[in-house]
Amino acid sequence: FVQISDGHFTPHDWDCIDATLYIDEDGQPWSIFVHEWTCRPDHVGLMSVAKMSDDLTHLVSEPVDLFRADDAPWATAGVTDGCFMYRTQGGKLLMIWSNFAEDGYAVGIAESEDGRPDGKWLQREKRLYGKTDAGYPFDGGHGMLFADTDGQLYLSMHSPNTPVGERDTTMVFLSVKEQDDDLVAEY
Repeated sequence: FVQISDGHFTPHDWDCIDATLYIDEDGQPWSIFVHEWTCRPDHVGLMSVAKMSDDLTHLVSEPVDLFRADDAPWATAGVTDGCFMYRTQGGKLLMIWSNFAEDGYAVGIAESEDGRPDGKWLQREKRLYGKTDAGYPFDGGHGMLFADTDGQLYLSMHSPNTPVGERDTTMVFLSVKEQDDDLVAEY
């Protein structure tokens, strides 16, 4: 790997992590990233977005805050982790992201109301993954989606978030399907 930028491109007075590259339908690259709770006076993280240059070396717009960690009805902490963007076959723009819930680290879904990365984001009540939902003994999160060579969609995430007994944190793959412009885990 070779660094192509002159260092980090997010605001220098922000703690920022977990940037995701998203290319919109017009070919515009965007960076969606976490504005960490650690540098916020209220200790509630934000998900933020900014347009990137075509060569991906710097931001070409000021960051816009999309939502707060506590906007999700299932969330119990100020954490906004690991976003991943997904456009449904029907055209809806979804974001999966992680926060803590009553049953541990989990993966939620937000939807862009106008289909744009810098639009208004609505939080879904139902999570894509939580250990209680799945009947799985471990929490997990910081997910991404991919399709295998047969077109089967999978959620890739680490689980558990921190080691439990003899179980170390490892990568887990769960089947997911798109149904009615939504993502549904197939536990």
